[in-house]
Amino acid sequence: MMTKKFVFGLGNYGADYQDTRHNAGFLFLDYLQKKLGLSSFSYNKKILSAITSNQEFYLVKPQTYMNASGEAVVKTLSYFSYFDVNSSAQSNLNQVFVAHDDLDLKIGEFKIQKGVGPKQHNGLLSTYQALGSQDFWHIRFGIDDRGKDRRIPPENYVLQKMSKDQIKKLTANFSQVIQQLGFVS
Repeated sequence: MMTKKFVFGLGNYGADYQDTRHNAGFLFLDYLQKKLGLSSFSYNKKILSAITSNQEFYLVKPQTYMNASGEAVVKTLSYFSYFDVNSSAQSNLNQVFVAHDDLDLKIGEFKIQKGVGPKQHNGLLSTYQALGSQDFWHIRFGIDDRGKDRRIPPENYVLQKMSKDQIKKLTANFSQVIQQLGFVS
């Protein structure tokens, strides 16, 4: 029996946060959902997330706001019997992928790494704490387009809306990412 892949996109829900840098994970899941021809995302209160799926994937957008993403990640993995929060045994998180913004990378860049995320990211910190591990796949999308101007604090910069050109740079390599991961042929 093949285990489904869980692909989480981190972000903040609601119109106020649409097209912000922090929602790179949501943008990636929207792209993947269309590429896979999946139904629209629908909210499931048991897992505190919007979800769509097929026989191979669960695509999940936590609806807990970024800083509490871990709660929704654990609820989802537990609900689908992939993760036991009460077990002392180290869980195998090989089928867990978390797509997120990364201020350590320039906009348009990406990295796919297991167990490696940016220096500081509250959504990931929440996920690490909830899972008791960071040994899952990180799909890191660069969002830094500040150049030499670093006057805007990072916590404010990530919540700013992107221009159409910045969105285009961010999303330009989504197809390359899903091909590298073998999500589509």
